[in-house]
Amino acid sequence: YYSAATASMLVPTAFAALYETLGAESSRFGYPTKAAVAGPDAGFEQTFQNGVIAYSPATRLVEVSGSFLTFWRAAGGVKSVYGYPKTAVLAVTANGGGQVQEYTKGKIWSSSAGTFGMKTGGMLTDYLAAQGEAGEWGWPISAQNCSTTAGGCAMSFQKGVVGWSSATGSVMVSAKVGAEWTRYGGAARLGYPSGKATVVSANGGGTVQAFTKGKVFDSPAGTFGIGSGVFLRNYEAAGGPQGAAWGWPTSTVDCTLAGGGCAMSFQKGVVGWSSATG
Repeated sequence: YYSAATASMLVPTAFAALYETLGAESSRFGYPTKAAVAGPDAGFEQTFQNGVIAYSPATRLVEVSGSFLTFWRAAGGVKSVYGYPKTAVLAVTANGGGQVQEYTKGKIWSSSAGTFGMKTGGMLTDYLAAQGEAGEWGWPISAQNCSTTAGGCAMSFQKGVVGWSSATGSVMVSAKVGAEWTRYGGAARLGYPSGKATVVSANGGGTVQAFTKGKVFDSPAGTFGIGSGVFLRNYEAAGGPQGAAWGWPTSTVDCTLAGGGCAMSFQKGVVGWSSATG
């Protein structure tokens, strides 16, 4: 195909016939402006005057544009973890509104919070089961962070932070607990949330969020994590946040003390621990 503005550009035979059924250069896409980029599964993507078309034998021709195109291209386009666009962009009004586009290996969402994708897997399955962007999680507001070493994923949504692992499934925690989870070291140190937070009314009240490698305590005094180990076991043996001895944590735990000890402030005082003293 040739025009004075674009010069000569080839359209791959695999989707040239479909391009021509749309009207070819007379269609809303106009002339091709860049050479086609080959992808897996005998597919391509190609830039035209008025948009980008992606093609695979399974999906046929689907347009990618705007923030979806920017995000998808940055992730690798047809070679990305999202694969090929599968449907046209769909507008959704729930939870403040936005748009969503389905891909062969995931979905991409665009809202006032930004444009974010989620690859096919357990978290996406759970999200869709919870009615997706229109449901109790709301729209994604951060990138999906999946750890090959910890074996799970974490992602922030309008209504909270969700952690997923094959052992726990998807569990949503509050934004405050999610921030402490990240500060403490994320999945590498606390693991993944393993169930709904437990409400505790004693000593001013708060919640306890269990993780696979520790717990996060959230009260008016602050939000603080304690990893699994002797310190946490001793705290719980003394009654934990509802006990008369320690109460709720009021500071982060400091395990950089000489001799490998730890110290942490609680409502009732400061507790120190070492292997020699307990």
